[in-house]
Amino acid sequence: MKTLEYVPVPAFEDNYIWLISDGQDAIVVDPGDAAPVEAYLTKRGWRLTAILLTHHHHDHVGGVAKLLVSQSADGDIPVIGPCEAMFHIAAQLGERFGIVCYHESVIPRQITQTRYYGMEPWIAGRRASGFKLKDIGANRDDMTKNFMAAARALIDQDGADVIIVHGITQCPVNLKPDWVSKELGVPVVEGIGAPIRMAAMMAGLGLKHSRKRWPKSNAKPNV
Repeated sequence: MKTLEYVPVPAFEDNYIWLISDGQDAIVVDPGDAAPVEAYLTKRGWRLTAILLTHHHHDHVGGVAKLLVSQSADGDIPVIGPCEAMFHIAAQLGERFGIVCYHESVIPRQITQTRYYGMEPWIAGRRASGFKLKDIGANRDDMTKNFMAAARALIDQDGADVIIVHGITQCPVNLKPDWVSKELGVPVVEGIGAPIRMAAMMAGLGLKHSRKRWPKSNAKPNV
């Protein structure tokens, strides 16, 4: 397996766009601006093979349309999001998913996402660690305790055999998935590792989205 290089590309005034490369092919994470990504790809001679999005805010997706045009003759670069990637990977590991959200208020949105992808029959239950995103860092110990209690309840009471993390600030940012998995005794799927590996797999296999399911848009990026 080739060693991966993780490169923070400066963007906007105070932010970064991450590129992950094996020295030849590259995946970009949350390209809010296409220009710095294009410049760095040219500088290193890398080929963009997949785009990974963690969420839909403009400063994370604003450069996607331009990159699809500038980095591919046919615009067929796979674009991967965390929610569906987590479901597909979890489906290879078990058949009853327990979802730990970061706060009770986001559970309805998570249900909507699950139903959109047709995965609701796989869900054993949903629980929350009880903190808004902005409060997790300052309450890491309590969040950890609540997260583990919620996950164990999903396993012991609801019958989950895989834990899916809704909210990367919980895990892998503040909790390491391998540690959580060891403590719980079941696989843990989170929203950074899963989509990165999914994007890398699609790129490695030369797979692209079906245009029967996802017809190309006629919209043109503002360049």
